[in-house]
Amino acid sequence: MRLIQQDYGEVVGRDRRNLSPALNLFYGLALAEALIFLMEKAYWSWRISFCKLLEKVSRECDLGEVSIRRFFYDTYSKCIEGSVFDGLKMNLVTFAEELLVSELRDEQLIGVRVLHKLATIDRFSLDTLRKIGSSTRTIERLVEMLNWKNTGEEEEIRMRAAEIVSTLAEKRRNVLRVAAIPGAMEALSSLLVVDDSSDFNLLGLSILEKLASDHEDCWKIGNTRDLLPKIIDLTSASKTLLRNDHAAESQIRTVMSSLQVLKKLVSTTGYIGQILRQEVSEIVFTVSNIREILQRGESHMVLQSWESRS
Repeated sequence: MRLIQQDYGEVVGRDRRNLSPALNLFYGLALAEALIFLMEKAYWSWRISFCKLLEKVSRECDLGEVSIRRFFYDTYSKCIEGSVFDGLKMNLVTFAEELLVSELRDEQLIGVRVLHKLATIDRFSLDTLRKIGSSTRTIERLVEMLNWKNTGEEEEIRMRAAEIVSTLAEKRRNVLRVAAIPGAMEALSSLLVVDDSSDFNLLGLSILEKLASDHEDCWKIGNTRDLLPKIIDLTSASKTLLRNDHAAESQIRTVMSSLQVLKKLVSTTGYIGQILRQEVSEIVFTVSNIREILQRGESHMVLQSWESRS
């Protein structure tokens, strides 16, 4: 209204020649900002409602509509509450990392699902793993989740966190970062459950095998309480299993994976290798488990041939 009326009041004792242009500029900029905001809101409302933008992104990324919708509105809120630059800093990885450290289980679940999906899709995995690997806070949170219980949503969170860590550990630089997290070996030990052929065993052994490629990490594995005995216990294969042509693949893979980890540990060179070989030999079931596979594993020649090569 002031722009139309040009009514800026009386100015006493001052030169008002520049007052009108200055206020016109001020109110003009304010009006332009409001119009841009309204146009932006209308544009995104059109894209979301009419063009079904969120549904399209959800299909292309396979992240689920709930996750995508939450990401969009979180980003939009940052733009409104702060500035557009706050929104520009947001991406799906940073969004997931923020949810990962939330205290709410449903938010943690969304966060770990998004990270897991991005880390396992070829199109996004390289950038995603690089960003995760450069964030100590995120790695610490993922390792912490490995200790959670297998109840309700925690089981899925724990499983996906283990899969992310396993994928992350495929790069040597990330192996060092994972192993450097306090309590990492204890968390991995918690994944190993003897007499259980669950995927947690396979994931735990997979991560340990990757960590065992590093000399210092082998030492940490050997020094972690109960971890080495657990690995050796998982090499145990009963007579029934060894003679069963139709044994569950997960059981055979668990035995194979534990043998691979054990082989890497005892193959370590230098003083650390000497200590590890001594510790392994002192565990009473080491030799008996291997002997059982060699003597009775005719139905699973892959185990026998692997042992022979070892």
